[in-house]
Amino acid sequence: MANERPQTIALLLAHIPQEIAAEMLTFLPEELAAEALYRFSILDVVSPNAVLELQQMVDEMMQAAASGGKRVANLGGPKLAAEILNQLQADKMQQVLGGIEAHDSPTAEKIRENLFTFPDLVRLPDAALRMLLREISPELLAPALRLADTELKERFFANISARQREVLNEELTGGPGLRRADVLAAQAEIVAVALRLAEEGKIAVRASEELL
Repeated sequence: MANERPQTIALLLAHIPQEIAAEMLTFLPEELAAEALYRFSILDVVSPNAVLELQQMVDEMMQAAASGGKRVANLGGPKLAAEILNQLQADKMQQVLGGIEAHDSPTAEKIRENLFTFPDLVRLPDAALRMLLREISPELLAPALRLADTELKERFFANISARQREVLNEELTGGPGLRRADVLAAQAEIVAVALRLAEEGKIAVRASEELL
């Protein structure tokens, strides 16, 4: 895919699962990844000619284009672009988003509004945090909090038992050193669980959302 045009990659992003899209972006050159996701974030209508470039990968779209010659709409957009970015580790996310911002600042801002990152967990109510804690592997929390600010750490501490707080504090203050990549990977796993719970309607992860 590194030899494909950004427009072609953007169209492919619209037809593969988000986790696969995110993994693919990590293997692309940074500039190409940013350009492809930017194209995806502003994707609105697609001409039949663009569809034909993915002839072997998106047969259903090619047939739709050949039969009616109609344009295909609502494939991408800032929200879906943010959902792909949410699958990336923080460093890669910022690299790709920075590339988009350099190209089109308003579009980057629209994507950023739909992002949900590990620091955003501080906005969750206690009940949502406790549900999240029940769903994640206990081994993830201490590594994930290594780079967290004091406020977020305190929110997690407030929602676990006294014994768990004692163990967690020992791991944070006296545990072995961790690679930054391992910390970010732990954070990404926790965010993925939070987004899954949000998709299932069990928690709300954005201020604009409300559970009734």
